[in-house]
Amino acid sequence: MAEQNNLQRGNSFGSPLFREIYKNSWLTKISSTDPKKKKEKVWVVFCVHDDNEAFLETYTDCKSSMTHKPEWFISLQYTNHISSTICPHEQEYEFVVTLNSEIVRLAAPTWEQMLDWVESLRTKLEELRILSPKENLYSKLPENKGISLLPTRDPTSPLPPPPSIPPAFVPGVEPLGINRDNEAADTYQSRYS
Repeated sequence: MAEQNNLQRGNSFGSPLFREIYKNSWLTKISSTDPKKKKEKVWVVFCVHDDNEAFLETYTDCKSSMTHKPEWFISLQYTNHISSTICPHEQEYEFVVTLNSEIVRLAAPTWEQMLDWVESLRTKLEELRILSPKENLYSKLPENKGISLLPTRDPTSPLPPPPSIPPAFVPGVEPLGINRDNEAADTYQSRYS
């Protein structure tokens, strides 16, 4: 029944030739649509089928996972984001896998286990090129090659005195040619008189 529901949603489980399990443990599955729905403790397996399709699968116990007939499964091929909780709720450390069509909420019993799940999912999905790293990439500062910078002025020291320029010649302002007209008239009169 669970397999049929997942096939209707477009998550083909098929019959893989092999599966590689990357992480498995007891987690609590939390409904993302109905908050009143009872949380259920399930054996969760993160695996990759035939080296190309990632799945989350849930089982009633760890031994039933050997049969590879999960109670519930979802393809992780369209994963957008994986995020962990900041604060625990009722001693459960929740993490969320956001897909194009739905959200999968799971809770681990410890902080370390939650971080391990998130890191395992992110690392493998990045390796499969399903997720791309979205964190800021930082590089180290340039090395100091013995070039010393000039010391900057102490901001608490007084400012230097203003330059001694006569007020008639303010920088950026040119004097007008008023005296030139008088000089031109005097030159004209001296030549023709």
